[in-house]
Amino acid sequence: TQLAALSATQMLLLTSSEVNALTATQLGALSSAQIRGLGATNISGLDTDQIGALRATQIAALATTTLRGLADTQLAALSATQIAALSATQLAALPATGLAGLATTQLTGLTATQIAALSATQINALTTWQIAALDADDIAALSTAQLRGINATTLGNFSTAQLAALSATQIAALSTAG
Repeated sequence: TQLAALSATQMLLLTSSEVNALTATQLGALSSAQIRGLGATNISGLDTDQIGALRATQIAALATTTLRGLADTQLAALSATQIAALSATQLAALPATGLAGLATTQLTGLTATQIAALSATQINALTTWQIAALDADDIAALSTAQLRGINATTLGNFSTAQLAALSATQIAALSTAG
């Protein structure tokens, strides 16, 4: 009850030690504004159980600067529902190494709009299994800029069905890729 009474500004004043002492249940009970108020430093100090306890709406409320500060292990602890709650802008802010550590079940919940927000660097970091998890709509959503940035190894991981989902414009972008 006392924790719920704290404003987002007051949450920002908590030390990392104080935030780390919060239980997963306490963190899950905070409002999205309170979670956003914790700031990048305090969020980056949460363990995987604490991160996993956050509601999708809390994750969606995090600033991109906060998301950039999450460790790969923290990103891997997010559920498919939490990952799917990220906006395209938030998803684009995630480090490529963190995306490479996600399970395919975490990626399959992404929309074509979210996939379209990934940078070529992020796409190139995906594993063979992650690439295989992308469906035809995901592949069709890739921009020509993304495709120009995809390296030969990543492109080699595309299935026949994924390649068939490419439009003529997308294929033309591949032929001009470095």
